[in-house]
Order: sequence, then structure tokens, then C-alpha cells
Amino acid sequence: MAGDFKNIDYIIKDSNGKRWFQCEFCGKKAAEEEFVSHGGKGKVNIGKCYDCLKNNPAANVKNHQNNKKIFDPNVCPQCGGQLVQRSGKFGPFRECSNYPKCNFTR
Repeated sequence: MAGDFKNIDYIIKDSNGKRWFQCEFCGKKAAEEEFVSHGGKGKVNIGKCYDCLKNNPAANVKNHQNNKKIFDPNVCPQCGGQLVQRSGKFGPFRECSNYPKCNFTR
């Protein structure tokens, strides 16, 4: 399989139905069983091969900084609007200020 898999936004399969990936570290192109992980946002055909997992220190570094969500109790997690205090039949609650476009409550 020729070319770069990074810019292809559909799943690549061979004539036998096996899915193929390209390693994001070494560029190796191989069938799915040779990859420890693959896929993700913007990486339909990109993954990490077992060779890089064993031999490439950069492949073993996990970037947890990008995976952390910053929690702010005053910001709506659905739309990013401000949460406002309201009182209702069952007591006080917080509601998104973008209601009715956003129906988040806490």
C-alpha cells in the first residue's frame, strides 16, 4: 500500500478485509494485528506499532496533559455557557444561562 495514510479519512482495508494502519512514529504500514493501539480523533488510519512500543522511548510517553479536562463549576460542560443559580419545586439548582438552547442542569 503506497502513500501516506494520515490524510485519508476513511478506513483502509485490503481485499481480504484486514484493516491497515500506519505507525505515527516509524511510518510502518501493516495490518491491524501488528499495532498496539490505533484510531482516535483525526487518526482514522494511524496507530502505534508493537516495534515502536518496545524500541522507541517517544512511543512510551503518554501525554496526560492533553487528556485532562479542566473542571469549572460555573461553566456549562455541554455548551460552555455560564451556570446560574435557580430555585425550583425541589430546591435550588444550577442551570445553563443559554436555556432553552442548552438544557443542562446540575
